[in-house]
Amino acid sequence: MVIGIIGESCTGKSTLADKLKSLLGAEVYTGKDYLRLAKNEAIAKKLFQKKLDDAVSGAHIVYVISEKEHLPLLPDGAFRVLVTADLDVFKERFAQRSMGLDIVWVAA
Repeated sequence: MVIGIIGESCTGKSTLADKLKSLLGAEVYTGKDYLRLAKNEAIAKKLFQKKLDDAVSGAHIVYVISEKEHLPLLPDGAFRVLVTADLDVFKERFAQRSMGLDIVWVAA
């Protein structure tokens, strides 16, 4: 089974991926983690696509995506989960990631 978790930064994608990893024993890939499959980016991408294709009916893989350019890597048959968060949750998570730095939010 392939599960693509899609969403903006600080929306909880990694938290969800960690829970799925624990529950399913899934491998988790984030962004361009697939580059560790080969030294050449084109070869690594092809190997990753093959791995995802094979996992649709086999091993469990969770792919965490925050860049639109990675969406086409998800094969047919993959589950796609869009993760969102309201603005207050986003602000809180972003502040935690920025290690408590004072961030001034300005309405556009």
